[in-house]
Amino acid sequence: MLNNSLTPKQLTMLCNDLAQLRLIADLTLAPKMPYFANKPYPIGRCREIRDEVFSLLQIQLPQTDKPGLCLLKSVLTKVPI
Repeated sequence: MLNNSLTPKQLTMLCNDLAQLRLIADLTLAPKMPYFANKPYPIGRCREIRDEVFSLLQIQLPQTDKPGLCLLKSVLTKVPI
């Protein structure tokens, strides 16, 4: 499991990098979809946010220099498929 192989400091780095991806996703999505069922973004946009963060992760992970994403990449390359 990922959380058993990383230290608390490493998990913090990973969370920080993922939070950065979320902010980038919000900057992309919020102007495109400011409301859903008369509620402001991000309410009701979980799927779109998840998909955008995942897309950003797929783009950034192969060439990342961010410490948290490097840790994630390292862990993922060790997991048998």
